[in-house]
Amino acid sequence: MDILLSTLRGESSAYFRKTVNTTKLGEVTFPNSMKARKDALSTGSVKFSSKLWTEAEKKFNEAVTELEDGDLNNAKEKANEAEKLNRQAELEAIKVNYLDETRLLLKKAGCHTVYVGMESVNPKSLKSMKKQQTVEEMAQAMQVFRQQQIHVHGMFVYGFDDDDWHTVKETVRFAKRAKFSSTQFMILTPLPGSEFYDRVRRENRIQFHDWALYDARHAVFKPKQLSLFELQQAQIFVVLCRLPG
Repeated sequence: MDILLSTLRGESSAYFRKTVNTTKLGEVTFPNSMKARKDALSTGSVKFSSKLWTEAEKKFNEAVTELEDGDLNNAKEKANEAEKLNRQAELEAIKVNYLDETRLLLKKAGCHTVYVGMESVNPKSLKSMKKQQTVEEMAQAMQVFRQQQIHVHGMFVYGFDDDDWHTVKETVRFAKRAKFSSTQFMILTPLPGSEFYDRVRRENRIQFHDWALYDARHAVFKPKQLSLFELQQAQIFVVLCRLPG
């Protein structure tokens, strides 16, 4: 009996150590997926988005198994799938648990218009400005406000290092699909004191120093994917598209 108990303790201890080590390795190997899972849990996805949560857990467990077997590439692939599912579950849970109540309270309070800084529909640009939301999440958020008949004033900025003419045109398409009550399109402007201003100044990309031009309507620096003229032309292009302003 003592031998059996000792064996079971040994096996339990070995399993526990393996679990701990796998968890630590998972945190290092796919931290984004681990964070997405944690965020989904914190918003109540298990209760409010059970289907997506279950699918995410399945993919996450598959990733852990692949990691234990030493297949790093497949582990990362499964982890990425789990991350996407967990982000969807998180958003759905927020909509059910928080936004539904919030929009009702906004309507009850007499709120008729919200100003939302979308900033960009370019995922790389969103990442560069340290924004956490995806384009898909922004589109879903707009649906929440429309369902309660709350007007949305959508605001966008272009001229980031990863923006090109495709970004400008895709921004206009997104704005049309989202059916904003009104829109505002601004040119990225390097304002003194900002990290962006310090960087483009070091890179000698600032073309004008007349503060009267620093109004988000005039191009004052040279972006990477567009010429100074093209950035200014983008502002004119948006106006000609006749979006609600």
